[in-house]
Amino acid sequence: DLTPDKWNFQRDAAEPYSRSSLPDLAEILNYDPSIKMLVLHGYYDLVTPFHQSEIDLVNIGLADRIPVKSFEGGHMTYESEEARAPMKQELDKFYGASSVLALQ
Repeated sequence: DLTPDKWNFQRDAAEPYSRSSLPDLAEILNYDPSIKMLVLHGYYDLVTPFHQSEIDLVNIGLADRIPVKSFEGGHMTYESEEARAPMKQELDKFYGASSVLALQ
């Protein structure tokens, strides 16, 4: 059961990704395959490096399910003038897509 009052928030430190939300993400996408997700990154983001998201999604088997898009800028990519128009195009495409397959 994935209702908030029954969600198990505990982590087993011996498990891979024990300090990550990746297992939760995989579980929710398995529970409801219609959920769409898009990851947006800035090339110069030192807080959440874009390539690490790609590696994590490959390792957990979700790389073909969750697109990762990178843009000019850093952690707050939307502040980069060069990123705004292309990011808006990706977001419009994402919100307009009927399914995750339409994003590919």
